[in-house]
Amino acid sequence: QLQNIQLQKIKMMKKVIALGMVATVGAQFSSKSVVFPNGLSESFSLNSYITTPAGYSYTITGDKSYCDLSVCQGYSATAYRTTFTDGTINDLCICNAEPVMSIEVTAQRFAKVASKVRSNVNGITVASQSLATGGAYSMEDIIRMLGDANTEVFTHEAAHSLDGRHGYSGTPEFAAALNADTCVPDDYAKSSNAEDFAQLVVTWTYMVLSGTVNDARFNCMRNQLNFVKQYYSESDVRTLAQASTATVVPTSVSNPPATSTSNGASCTQDYECGSFGQNYGYSRCISGQCRCGTGFSGSGSASDLCRCDGTVSYTSGTPVCLTAGVCQEDWQCYDGATNSQFVRCSSGRCTCRDGFQGSGRPDDKCRCQGTQYWLNGVPYCSQ
Repeated sequence: QLQNIQLQKIKMMKKVIALGMVATVGAQFSSKSVVFPNGLSESFSLNSYITTPAGYSYTITGDKSYCDLSVCQGYSATAYRTTFTDGTINDLCICNAEPVMSIEVTAQRFAKVASKVRSNVNGITVASQSLATGGAYSMEDIIRMLGDANTEVFTHEAAHSLDGRHGYSGTPEFAAALNADTCVPDDYAKSSNAEDFAQLVVTWTYMVLSGTVNDARFNCMRNQLNFVKQYYSESDVRTLAQASTATVVPTSVSNPPATSTSNGASCTQDYECGSFGQNYGYSRCISGQCRCGTGFSGSGSASDLCRCDGTVSYTSGTPVCLTAGVCQEDWQCYDGATNSQFVRCSSGRCTCRDGFQGSGRPDDKCRCQGTQYWLNGVPYCSQ
């Protein structure tokens, strides 16, 4: 009964929002044709074009302000504060009872949303299987994932947060662009101005990444696209397909080598190594043995899962366990404290920036005993 009430509330709220947006702007969708009659996800895959998703790391936080526990069976979830290499920080909340996606899958797919759009999302809550109905919805900058969502869905829902924060789809300018065009992306875009805007963001992402920006088939909605790209430019999209900038842990660092390790647990398939659930992506069956990724402890078998005693970081989708003080890039030395801005990654270790004294550890913070100044966003200390 509780589940039915929750689902009815979700459907009613979405319906009210949709009707409200249409009534406010007065757009006439009935006369619009569609570019993708089979829907966006059935017509293209953004994954085919995304070559440089953001890297990320996460830590468990007790702050669940951006979790919607109503989609979790028993109202229990784990919140992961996730920091992406492009600077965005989001709380990813995973229901503890059989979630439809693990933290690794959720973070990997969310990393494929352009930073310009992703930065508007406060949090994502991944529902329990028992309360999952498929699909997703967004309210108050929090995304609720009710099924195993692909990159198009992540982008669409994040676009709602972008729209919700700035109110783009409710402006007279967007209404004028919509009324001037003869088509929209797909039938779902006809649900409301808000849904049209979100589908346009997904479509525009595809157009830029696939090199079809000037394709004539999109001319029928060129005014809407021109509106969207004012706030989500080609350069914003192209961050998802730049030349690879992946870094490797230097071999001089006192850290496990940048290759998989194994304690000899035999296997024939990944699932025998506990490669799913909480261990997803950390362990794989390679040459008949369960192997853990760089920095992880454990054999990698289902009975001895790979464990990270530090921070899990992803570079080009590969998980690496970084113990305290070990790093690959500057952002991995950031711990949310004021001290962090004076710490940098040097030769695989978090150290104080030039001129600052101390080790950079919480108990030995970096400090300037001379004159502190900033140049191009970087702090310096002169004696």
